[in-house]
Amino acid sequence: MEILLTKDSLISTYENKRLGIYYSNRHAYLFPLKATPILAALVADITCDGHLGRGLIQFISKNKSDAERFKKDFDSIFRHKSRLRISPSFKNTWECLVGSNTLYRVFMLIETPVGNKTLSKFQVPIWIKNGSIEIKRRYLQRLFDYEGSVRLQNFRRIIIKFEMHKDEKLLKYLRNYLSEIKDMLSGFGINATNLIFSGSNIRKDGNKSIGLSFEIQGTAKNLNSVLNFYKEINFDSSLKRKKLKRYLYLLNAPLS
Repeated sequence: MEILLTKDSLISTYENKRLGIYYSNRHAYLFPLKATPILAALVADITCDGHLGRGLIQFISKNKSDAERFKKDFDSIFRHKSRLRISPSFKNTWECLVGSNTLYRVFMLIETPVGNKTLSKFQVPIWIKNGSIEIKRRYLQRLFDYEGSVRLQNFRRIIIKFEMHKDEKLLKYLRNYLSEIKDMLSGFGINATNLIFSGSNIRKDGNKSIGLSFEIQGTAKNLNSVLNFYKEINFDSSLKRKKLKRYLYLLNAPLS
């Protein structure tokens, strides 16, 4: 497995080297930090429905099971205590919180997006893009759980859609990111459409966000890409997984 982080690389992020040594020693169990599918899943979780800020790692979801899954995956790698709670700001919303400046630095160093993702530039982490099949699979699966949808159009066409938004000034970075996702999918034999404009909105700060999407489509005559998605990636969400399976069954797809 590829080594992503050493103690020295973490220490180098501290201006006060004594402080860096102290905190890296407190997390000595992490080093060397290696690339794993679970770590890729956590990066995808934060990229979609989380927040990485100074001293804080946060995952937010209306589904308690998603927040519990994040906590379970996080706790399987990191010994720092994570907290699960109902959000004080939003009804029927769950949060998993980790207050740690050291682990904030760890996630930043492994290329996790920082701050407001609509206003930031990021790409697929290189270690994921060049990682094992299982690392790529787990990353894509989590992305599609949060940003993906599946529907059956006119009982003839299955459409798996992936959509994200970005400030209009950073639109080229969203295009690049979605193109990277499409390239990763192609490695699993999954072809997607060209990027599609998916509307715009004015945010509270007065700036404009633009949505871009792509689709994986399949009909009874050609279900190859949708079937490959079902067999190679699929959703981790049980609801979306069941919907996709039901639609494939309706189109007489060979599922075995």
